[in-house]
Amino acid sequence: LEHTIVNLKLEKRHFGSDLETKYTEETTALRDELTGAQGKIQSLESELASLSSFQKRKNELEENTARLEKELALVKKETQQQLLELDRQHIRQKERMASLIKERVAETEKVTW
Repeated sequence: LEHTIVNLKLEKRHFGSDLETKYTEETTALRDELTGAQGKIQSLESELASLSSFQKRKNELEENTARLEKELALVKKETQQQLLELDRQHIRQKERMASLIKERVAETEKVTW
């Protein structure tokens, strides 16, 4: 019986030592896994911040582009109106010149006949 008790005590020590070793190994593995996960989280947070910054800049550029497109449309419309007005002035000027030429031709015909 004493021999069995001694054997059980030895097994307990050995088993306790194995448990302690296993606990240490698992703790170390979990600690390494946690460190890796924290590094990944930091990397993803950095990427998220970068994407957020990119999205903000993209929105600003889209707003600026929309504003410039409106401004361009307005300038095109104004330019088209100015060209139409210049064209009308040119036509009126041609009509005045034609009328003036007709008057001068008529005057010349009166004088020469």
